[in-house]
Amino acid sequence: MLAAGVFVLGVFANEDNPILERLAKRKANSLEAAAAAVGGPGDTAMPRPWMETEDFDMIEDGAIIMLYNNYYDNSRLVKQQNGPCFFYDGETAANQLWKLKMSKFGGVGVDLAYYVESYTEPSNRLSMNQGGAYCWNGNLHQQNAWDFQADFTKPGQYKMINSLYQDYRLTNQQDGQMQVTNGNAAATQMFQAKSPFAAKPTWVVADEYDNKAAASASHSMTMMTGMTSGIAESIAMMSSSIPNPFQKSNDMTFAAVVSKSPLSSADQATVQKNAKMAFMQAGSFSYTMPKKVAVDVPAGAKMCLYQLQFDMMDAIMGKPWKYMSQVNRVMACKGSDTKGTVVTDAVQADSLYIAA
Repeated sequence: MLAAGVFVLGVFANEDNPILERLAKRKANSLEAAAAAVGGPGDTAMPRPWMETEDFDMIEDGAIIMLYNNYYDNSRLVKQQNGPCFFYDGETAANQLWKLKMSKFGGVGVDLAYYVESYTEPSNRLSMNQGGAYCWNGNLHQQNAWDFQADFTKPGQYKMINSLYQDYRLTNQQDGQMQVTNGNAAATQMFQAKSPFAAKPTWVVADEYDNKAAASASHSMTMMTGMTSGIAESIAMMSSSIPNPFQKSNDMTFAAVVSKSPLSSADQATVQKNAKMAFMQAGSFSYTMPKKVAVDVPAGAKMCLYQLQFDMMDAIMGKPWKYMSQVNRVMACKGSDTKGTVVTDAVQADSLYIAA
């Protein structure tokens, strides 16, 4: 228990301080994350949450990923607590998360090579010798580093080539078995680096104004921006480390999502920049905030403020939240659109993406 007047996270804390309550809840949530069982055959509501998350078509230092085999359905690399590494096709858990750290060793040619470090047991890294693949918790060696060699015909898929034994590749020999091979290429040797997060864009009417007057009117519409508080229940906010270890994966997730959208380069940059900031603010228990948009509404017109939002989910705990971006369009309301309407018409959505 802290004595009255103790300084915590920039405020003076006492037993009634809500920040202390939030930190305690974050700790409780982290214990829940360790025991959570989401996905797999026993979860009829969400049997394959990992399939909803984004594929990373680039590998970056500091990213936390799930490593998914391209051949055996649902098979993901897992680190058993105080035990071995293997492939698993059941429920998700935090021990299926792996942090990529750039090594001093190179890959094939000019490629980089990365340590693949367990998120739940950081001293353990994916390694190999010519007898097989395993997890190693000793000193750093070149055989602990891996070159993620991209398949450019299938973005997001990689061959994992060992930095020391460059004729050897990681393979999932059969479901559950992790091995290495220097034999012929096969689909069992291809892996997807998946984000822990899903981010599905959608357009929503954040506000509206119906000008029934005979003259045009200036009006201020309001939309909420930032991450909703549901993110506090997700794996994204389970760490008290600064910076948040999931920051890189959050940033890469939004970069991957918007790159596949029709948004202009300026709008893509806006989404990414503000998503990065919103994620950082959520780590300090700061969530959505109002943003005013000034509009001139013609006489007799009903105008809608369409906002680009993202339905978020983490594959480890299955927790949903939203990211409310600052990208918006002010235009005449279509049909029966009103505040809260989710745009489901694909043609209308496409027009909103490309509108100036």
